[in-house]
Amino acid sequence: MPANERQRSGERNRLDSSAGEQGFMPLESGNIPPISQEKMQLLDAWRGISEQIVAFNGKQGGGHLQNGVYRYTQETLVKLGLDKQGWEALPAQTGSTLDMIGGDVLLVNRRTGQMELIDASSRRLDPTTGAPLSSSESQKANVPLLREQGVIDALPRWFDLSGKVEFDQDSPEQSRRVKEFAEDFSHRIKELTRADSHGPFNLRDFPLPSPTVSRDKEATSREIKAVVDWSQKNADLSWRSGERNLSANYREFGRVIETGALAFSSRVQSTSLTDAVGKLAERIILEDAAKAIYPVAKSGAESLPSIAHRQVSQEGTVVQVKPDGALVVSLRQSGNGQPEIYSSPSVLGAFDNASKKLALAATKPEQHAELAKELPAHYRHMFEAGKLDMGKILQVVARFRNQFAAGGVGTERALLGHLVHRLVERKPDELRRLATGAGNQTTRGGDAVTREVASKEAAPKLEQIGRKGDGGVNDARFSDHLSPKELARLAELQSTLEGKGNLSPSEKETLRSLRQAQEELAKPGAKTPQLNSRLAAVRRVIGLEGVNKVAGPAMLAAVVLNLYRASASEVDEAQPTFGMGW
Repeated sequence: MPANERQRSGERNRLDSSAGEQGFMPLESGNIPPISQEKMQLLDAWRGISEQIVAFNGKQGGGHLQNGVYRYTQETLVKLGLDKQGWEALPAQTGSTLDMIGGDVLLVNRRTGQMELIDASSRRLDPTTGAPLSSSESQKANVPLLREQGVIDALPRWFDLSGKVEFDQDSPEQSRRVKEFAEDFSHRIKELTRADSHGPFNLRDFPLPSPTVSRDKEATSREIKAVVDWSQKNADLSWRSGERNLSANYREFGRVIETGALAFSSRVQSTSLTDAVGKLAERIILEDAAKAIYPVAKSGAESLPSIAHRQVSQEGTVVQVKPDGALVVSLRQSGNGQPEIYSSPSVLGAFDNASKKLALAATKPEQHAELAKELPAHYRHMFEAGKLDMGKILQVVARFRNQFAAGGVGTERALLGHLVHRLVERKPDELRRLATGAGNQTTRGGDAVTREVASKEAAPKLEQIGRKGDGGVNDARFSDHLSPKELARLAELQSTLEGKGNLSPSEKETLRSLRQAQEELAKPGAKTPQLNSRLAAVRRVIGLEGVNKVAGPAMLAAVVLNLYRASASEVDEAQPTFGMGW
């Protein structure tokens, strides 16, 4: 038997030895009260919607692992013949009250009332090898002893979509880990379903929370509070009977729920936080794609010490991505003694939307200058100087859209961790304003969450440019080519470059692009999607020059260069790090 399994068995024995003294009825006594009709009806209804729950979970972050453990539990019960003894497995919906207290799957016996909360987790394993992490490395430390037996440590890739275990992994070491997991899992199920097992949970007296998501926050809080009260009651019973360790275990279980699940049940869904998360996801994707083509030297200020999905600031602010994909910001206690908790429903949804938008923008040059503003400062300066091809960056996003939409690759999904980090490093007052939508946000450089127009002199958005006083853009005579004034601006930029002499390779390429643009856009011609997009892109940046005379020529040069650059080899060779190399 593996060492960790021997430890689990010892913990189970310590709980079993004192179960009779804690109000749990020994099953062999013959004096077993019946399970209430209400709970039997709940189990019947639950079984009826189990496949709907599985389908819902499959669309959530972490749902694949949860579904895999549920299916494998079902399979194992049948394999061991335990289904004929009244045992069954029922899935909990991600984000439900039961899920909040650590129950991804309910293992229950209808005849005896025995039950166990099964919690599928990958946070105590190395995502690369599947080896157990030390407590200091694990993102799931200090699991209450009452729940320890039900924690199933596994990686999502160990299961296929049907819940079958995938024994054939990428390396012999990983395959061995999966084999050990399967052996350990079968042994665990046998231990949990022993006829003489008197675990801490029983369907008769445990206030079973709802297994489906509820919009009624008050009902959710009441259900969680009932579990906390149950823990306190059993802790008191254990103390009076002299079982000090068991009493401490009950108190620990209740305390974890009270400080965790009960707090999260009162979290406020924030529309402004959701908008900010979407914008941050867009910027993180752009930065990662930019680094694939234009790598920058690392510095201590840029390196990120942790990509954990749960991070805590010096002020005590906690930002985390929950298993259901929600991002939760918890600020320290406010005036009434309660923490302020705000959430955004789906981080993966934000990354999916952002990657889709950016992938589509790869074929829309008129959007490139606006998107370049979302890049970190050094990349913005490169774009303004004509040394960064925004089109290529967006092509990288398009090529790897699925990986960006998932927040990165592997179980760690490093891009999610970077998003968490960029929020947790902000001051509590700034986060509070962000979550409540109170006031405009002003933040550092390319990491600004909300960039509002601060004054009338601020540069308007590109779609607002080129409408009036644009040198003849609205004149029907120039709908399919540049006006004389617009061509003069191109020629002025070309003359400036030619007058420099000793041009660099990038400047020579820019000059060739300017000449090509003048040739193509000077005379009326047949309208094509490519011509229209090039005309619109040049026109928008020419309009921008009137607002910002310093950046205008450089931005115009960069846009023209991007439109006419022929080589795509850099894009083909670019491999994003998806946050792992930051």
